[in-house]
Amino acid sequence: MLSIFVSQITPRVHYIFQVIFNQLLGVNFQLITSIEQFEDLSGSKFCYGEKQLNCELFIHANPLLFETGIDNVNPKIGKYRELPVLFTTSNKTSCLPFDLFAASFYLLTRYEEYSSLAVDQHGRFMPSESIAYTSKFLHLPIINIWSDELKKVLGKQFPQLGFKTTSFQFQPSYDIDQAWAFKNKGLIRNSFQLIKSLLFLDFKRIALTLNVLKNQEEDPFYTFPYLEKTFTSNSKTPIFFFLLGQYGKYDKNVSIKSKNLKILIQKLSQQYTVGIHPSYKTHLHPQQLKSEQQTLQQLLDHPIKNSRQHFLRLKLPESYQLLIEAGITDDYTMGYAAQPGFRASIAHPFPWYDLSRETTTNLTVHPFQFMDVTLKQYLKQTPQQAKETIKQLIDATAAVNGELVSLWHNSSLADFEGWEGWKTVHNYIFECANQHIENRKEEN
Repeated sequence: MLSIFVSQITPRVHYIFQVIFNQLLGVNFQLITSIEQFEDLSGSKFCYGEKQLNCELFIHANPLLFETGIDNVNPKIGKYRELPVLFTTSNKTSCLPFDLFAASFYLLTRYEEYSSLAVDQHGRFMPSESIAYTSKFLHLPIINIWSDELKKVLGKQFPQLGFKTTSFQFQPSYDIDQAWAFKNKGLIRNSFQLIKSLLFLDFKRIALTLNVLKNQEEDPFYTFPYLEKTFTSNSKTPIFFFLLGQYGKYDKNVSIKSKNLKILIQKLSQQYTVGIHPSYKTHLHPQQLKSEQQTLQQLLDHPIKNSRQHFLRLKLPESYQLLIEAGITDDYTMGYAAQPGFRASIAHPFPWYDLSRETTTNLTVHPFQFMDVTLKQYLKQTPQQAKETIKQLIDATAAVNGELVSLWHNSSLADFEGWEGWKTVHNYIFECANQHIENRKEEN
């Protein structure tokens, strides 16, 4: 048991100490607010506050964890052992030259996103405005790395203290924005597409459309047989997020009234986890979110607990509050569309802390590290460049024994509409992740 003195146990203190010690380091701890009780204790202990008490270890505290509300916070940025750090301190008695706990809380809660007006055309917080991007550590799970530095300090001072380590995990996930490119879309939609192709003199697409509709060729977006073989050969269980919103500018899936879409969803749910992919406008509209969720629940006859916002539209705290009200327990939206990396600076699932209500919620956030569309369309990478980016992020995740979550689309696995060659990138994700898993087995 690790004993920690704090002057006050606030909801913020309780939250971040639970994440750092229980989840990342696997250490049992207790928080003590009585100086007399703390000083009478023997064994492993340190104090966290403004000044050092009669103890061997001390970490100087920034006021952030003892405040309430959302202010204009500008963390001091520095370096520690070549690592970027936030909330630096000049207190020479502190065993770390920065407040690890305030820094982790600031990043994990996405504090900077609450008051930011820097959004893109879809109302999304832009990665270029994040402190992780401007300080050049978006590609690192920096909270995990800081926690490992704390582990070294504690382990050296208290060799009797036990730590439990996690293992590297890989969770593939897929957004099904359009299950089919041509089939099951109806006469009107396909007629408009044919007219559009004709206006652009795209005779190749016209021929493909007609051949698919006549069942002479497979629909290019229907890549599910390939995916099922991939999962079987790699012993992986994916999560599929289905878009069920009504047809609109940004919502293009087949209607949920389609018999074939229902059959597909039911079939996949028998083997894998199926979640809701709330449509474009649901991130601020509770009734629309609940309607789509209920439609999927009625189809599958069981509660839907997993979600990822379409277009990654996430506005804090409203979007997550709506998910909680709908009974969602696990969300996979935490990542950027325009940049790969660690949006919350962590490579593990974590409980969401609602800053507006100063409370830890029962919503578990699963950050993802990269998305196919980010690599190809935003960064304009070739398949080979994408593999290099992916390897760096998988290596960074594996180095801290984190959870790798990939975001892919069934439509980007077709040699169609500019995605030629990207199936090899998808295969590479599994190869690279499996190599790390095998390496861990050999080490143990």
